[in-house]
Amino acid sequence: MKKAMILILTLALALLLAGILPALAATPENLAYTSEDGLYQYKLRPDGVMLYGITVTEADFALPTRIDRKLVTELFYHPQWQIAVEKVTRVTLPRHVSVIGDWDIGLNPFCELTDLEEIAVPEQNDVFEVVDGGLYNRETKTLIAYPAARQETGFTIQEGTERIAHNALMNCAGLNTIALPDSLTAFGVCDVETCSNLRRVEVSDSHPTLKTAGGILFTRDGETLLLYPCGRLNRSYTAPEGTKHIADGAFCGAASLKTLTLPEGVYSIGAGAFEGCAALTRINLPASLMEAYFADNLEDCSPDLTFCVSRGTYAEAYCLDNGLKVAYP
Repeated sequence: MKKAMILILTLALALLLAGILPALAATPENLAYTSEDGLYQYKLRPDGVMLYGITVTEADFALPTRIDRKLVTELFYHPQWQIAVEKVTRVTLPRHVSVIGDWDIGLNPFCELTDLEEIAVPEQNDVFEVVDGGLYNRETKTLIAYPAARQETGFTIQEGTERIAHNALMNCAGLNTIALPDSLTAFGVCDVETCSNLRRVEVSDSHPTLKTAGGILFTRDGETLLLYPCGRLNRSYTAPEGTKHIADGAFCGAASLKTLTLPEGVYSIGAGAFEGCAALTRINLPASLMEAYFADNLEDCSPDLTFCVSRGTYAEAYCLDNGLKVAYP
């Protein structure tokens, strides 16, 4: 009798959950909707809708303020763009949009629009602003996007900016120079890895955490080489004395570089440090090297890439263990 009662209760609970779980999965915020005109896909939010699918019908395109009589308040960080024109050169945000992508880190929703020359924001929008072409979130002090086809060769990120969205400068092939404000205390190669013509990064002498040497970005103490701009035309480069760490992706995409020398004192080399260095044929590694993580990201490098190492060192063992070509002084 007891076993039968347990079985009945178990079946009843299973039936109850079978009815509840689909209902939970189908809450309005999880459902996807297509607009009445068929041009947009969106999801409901408490104060309006989040736009995530967009059909562009004009080169100078204004995102709708309302969809199916609901306010557009959010823009998905990676919308599905359907381009029904030859190219998109200008996009205007809706006046009520207050969230673009992830609130904390921000992401550029326009990075796939490679012909985009301008982003516009209505004056009534209190969250976003455009300064010198760049789209900023005032509240999170984040650079969200810079138009990929904007004509200027230099871009100064406005003072007060504390963060750069991960792909804010994606595909900005026209940029040669980027100036960073003192308020920006962190910067990574992922911020500019597709800026194929970037030749120098600039910071002020008073910057609290960063410095540059000939347009190459280092930490303020000079110990970590953060970014060698991938558009530099130099065939060879020797990192300065005092360098101890090569950051993840530091030389990523440096297409002109053929020879690289890292001085004694360099202790570590991060992942992807030489990724996409198609012309690189020789890297001189120091005997001081004790940590390295670059071997898994060399598929786009020259098949002739050779590492010059000293016998009996960590550098030699690391290269041999990973099947890399080595040469000796």
